Amino acid sequence: DDCAAVLLHMDGTTISREAKPLMALAHRLQSSIDEKRSESSYQKDLAKLIEKERKSLAQLERRLEQGVVSRLGRVAKQLFAQLRAREVAEFLAEGGCPDKALHAELEASERAVEVAREGLRAL
Repeated sequence: DDCAAVLLHMDGTTISREAKPLMALAHRLQSSIDEKRSESSYQKDLAKLIEKERKSLAQLERRLEQGVVSRLGRVAKQLFAQLRAREVAEFLAEGGCPDKALHAELEASERAVEVAREGLRAL
């Protein structure tokens, strides 16, 4: 303890001749205040980053829903069309259409639908 500190008032009067512990305490308090400010700034930066990521994720979610929902709708339509075509084919294969003219018309319609599908696939 070869170092001593005196705490003086602004007017020059002595407040304490043993200011060393008070200076250490003041230093620790100032360090705590600075650390708290730094943490607060860090938390604000994290909050901004989290909000930015939330917005980005919400946008990705919307894009994913739009893509998946539209694809799912197209796949469902294709599946139903294939099921209908199979049902018609089975109906015709079982001889379910006694009217020959109607049978020919159904086969022609089925071929036309297949040609249209091939045209769409080519696009």
